[in-house]
Amino acid sequence: MLLPVGNHGGDGDCGAVQLAAEIEELSLGSTGGLGDRLSALPDDILHSILLRLPSTPAAARTCVLSRRWRGIWAQLPEIRFPFPS
Repeated sequence: MLLPVGNHGGDGDCGAVQLAAEIEELSLGSTGGLGDRLSALPDDILHSILLRLPSTPAAARTCVLSRRWRGIWAQLPEIRFPFPS
């Protein structure tokens, strides 16, 4: 991620403190550090994301991301297994 370079609303240490606060806010996200932004999405959007993966086993591997993702892949409306050509 690229951060803008320049004055961040203050001189000297005040600017550095504000920049550190901005970086911390970006790293914690809008959930305040209690979870991740991706897991906060509705199930329908998570299903859409998983359906873009090449196969059902690939979608199943996402269960290690968080507790919230453990059963999401099993709710997919279609099952796809790659067949060797």
